[in-house]
Amino acid sequence: TQVLMNLLTNAGDAIAEAGVAGRIRVATRREGAAVLLIVSDNGAGMDERVRARAFDEFFTTKPQGKGCGIGLALSRRLLCESGGDIALESQPGQGTCAAVRLPA
Repeated sequence: TQVLMNLLTNAGDAIAEAGVAGRIRVATRREGAAVLLIVSDNGAGMDERVRARAFDEFFTTKPQGKGCGIGLALSRRLLCESGGDIALESQPGQGTCAAVRLPA
Protein backbone atom coordinates (compact mmCIF):
# COMPACT_ATOMS: atom_id res chain seq x y z
CA THR A 1 0.00 0.00 0.00
CA GLN A 2 2.78 2.43 0.93
CA VAL A 3 4.66 1.78 -2.33
CA LEU A 4 1.56 2.20 -4.48
CA MET A 5 0.59 5.42 -2.69
CA ASN A 6 4.11 6.83 -3.19
CA LEU A 7 4.05 5.99 -6.90
CA LEU A 8 0.58 7.46 -7.42
CA THR A 9 1.47 10.64 -5.53
CA ASN A 10 4.66 11.08 -7.57
CA ALA A 11 2.74 10.49 -10.81
CA GLY A 12 0.13 13.09 -9.86
CA ASP A 13 2.82 15.61 -8.93
CA ALA A 14 4.66 15.00 -12.22
CA ILE A 15 1.47 15.58 -14.20
CA ALA A 16 0.77 18.81 -12.31
CA GLU A 17 4.36 19.96 -12.97
CA ALA A 18 3.99 19.25 -16.69
CA GLY A 19 0.64 21.04 -16.88
CA VAL A 20 -0.85 18.39 -19.15
CA ALA A 21 -4.14 16.53 -19.23
CA GLY A 22 -3.10 13.79 -16.87
CA ARG A 23 -3.05 10.07 -17.42
CA ILE A 24 -1.97 7.54 -14.80
CA ARG A 25 -2.16 3.86 -15.65
CA VAL A 26 -1.87 1.03 -13.17
CA ALA A 27 -1.44 -2.52 -14.42
CA THR A 28 -0.53 -5.86 -12.91
CA ARG A 29 0.59 -9.12 -14.42
CA ARG A 30 2.23 -12.36 -13.44
CA GLU A 31 5.69 -13.11 -14.82
CA GLY A 32 6.90 -16.54 -13.80
CA ALA A 33 7.43 -16.56 -10.05
CA ALA A 34 6.90 -12.79 -9.80
CA VAL A 35 4.04 -10.32 -9.84
CA LEU A 36 4.59 -7.00 -11.62
CA LEU A 37 2.86 -3.77 -10.67
CA ILE A 38 3.37 -1.07 -13.28
CA VAL A 39 2.48 2.58 -12.70
CA SER A 40 2.96 4.94 -15.64
CA ASP A 41 2.14 8.58 -16.21
CA ASN A 42 2.44 11.24 -18.90
CA GLY A 43 3.95 13.82 -16.57
CA ALA A 44 7.15 15.84 -16.70
CA GLY A 45 9.47 12.82 -16.76
CA MET A 46 13.06 12.73 -15.51
CA ASP A 47 16.38 13.24 -17.19
CA GLU A 48 19.23 10.79 -16.65
CA ARG A 49 20.76 12.83 -13.79
CA VAL A 50 17.52 12.91 -11.80
CA ARG A 51 16.68 9.28 -12.56
CA ALA A 52 20.12 8.22 -11.27
CA ARG A 53 19.35 9.84 -7.89
CA ALA A 54 15.61 9.10 -7.68
CA PHE A 55 16.06 6.45 -4.96
CA ASP A 56 18.52 8.51 -2.87
CA GLU A 57 17.15 9.43 0.54
CA PHE A 58 16.18 13.11 0.80
CA PHE A 59 16.70 13.77 -2.93
CA THR A 60 13.77 15.64 -4.42
CA THR A 61 13.03 17.93 -7.32
CA LYS A 62 9.83 19.15 -5.69
CA PRO A 63 9.52 22.63 -4.22
CA GLN A 64 10.12 23.12 -0.52
CA GLY A 65 7.13 21.96 1.49
CA LYS A 66 5.85 19.66 -1.30
CA GLY A 67 8.12 16.66 -0.80
CA CYS A 68 11.09 15.58 1.29
CA GLY A 69 12.64 12.90 -0.90
CA ILE A 70 11.89 9.78 1.10
CA GLY A 71 9.02 8.20 -0.87
CA LEU A 72 11.03 6.29 -3.49
CA ALA A 73 13.86 5.48 -1.07
CA LEU A 74 11.36 4.01 1.40
CA SER A 75 9.54 2.17 -1.39
CA ARG A 76 12.73 0.52 -2.60
CA ARG A 77 13.68 -0.45 0.96
CA LEU A 78 10.25 -1.98 1.63
CA LEU A 79 10.33 -3.88 -1.65
CA CYS A 80 13.85 -5.22 -1.10
CA GLU A 81 12.88 -6.40 2.39
CA SER A 82 10.02 -8.32 0.75
CA GLY A 83 12.26 -9.91 -1.88
CA GLY A 84 11.18 -7.47 -4.58
CA ASP A 85 12.58 -4.51 -6.47
CA ILE A 86 11.59 -1.41 -8.40
CA ALA A 87 12.88 0.07 -11.65
CA LEU A 88 12.18 3.38 -13.36
CA GLU A 89 12.04 4.30 -17.02
CA SER A 90 11.60 7.95 -17.82
CA GLN A 91 12.20 10.60 -20.44
CA PRO A 92 11.82 14.37 -19.97
CA GLY A 93 8.45 15.51 -21.28
CA GLN A 94 7.26 11.95 -21.89
CA GLY A 95 6.45 10.68 -18.41
CA THR A 96 7.65 7.88 -16.18
CA CYS A 97 7.03 4.18 -15.82
CA ALA A 98 7.72 2.49 -12.49
CA ALA A 99 7.87 -1.31 -12.52
CA VAL A 100 7.55 -3.06 -9.17
CA ARG A 101 8.47 -6.73 -9.01
CA LEU A 102 7.41 -8.90 -6.06
CA PRO A 103 7.66 -12.63 -5.48
CA ALA A 104 4.33 -14.32 -6.15
